[in-house]
Amino acid sequence: PRQPYPTARAGSDHIVRIESVVRFYREKTALPVWLMGHSNGGISLTEFVQYLQKGDKMSLIAGIIPSGARSETYFKPPMNLPVLVLHHKQDGCSHTLAKTAAENFEKVKAFNTASTELVWLTSGEAEPRDPCRSGFHMYHGASDEAAKVIDAYMSKFYN
Repeated sequence: PRQPYPTARAGSDHIVRIESVVRFYREKTALPVWLMGHSNGGISLTEFVQYLQKGDKMSLIAGIIPSGARSETYFKPPMNLPVLVLHHKQDGCSHTLAKTAAENFEKVKAFNTASTELVWLTSGEAEPRDPCRSGFHMYHGASDEAAKVIDAYMSKFYN
């Protein structure tokens, strides 16, 4: 808590638990596994993808969705993985700036050889609470729009 970068998200225990869940569901369902990381979860997603890259394990996942991800999140080349960057246009959280989401998207798009898209959510509403824990950042009133965007993107890869 209150750290500029939640370092526990990069810890080996956290990363190994993510891998364990991915392997469990791949084996249980025999279906492709996509990972979505929202807000601080975007850091978990970034760290996990870097772990997969280092260990030559990228085939464990079929695609990723950084959603309302913290501005510190970043991916590294090389990358050949479908990426849907999802962010609310009016996200008021100081840790998840829309400008930085667009910049990070452009960086990934430049080196990722697979489909890379950025979709801005526009529905929903603000709430009179911490903008990092409510409102547009948490897709309050925009969950249907988010679900439709995710479904449409993933449908491009599966019939």
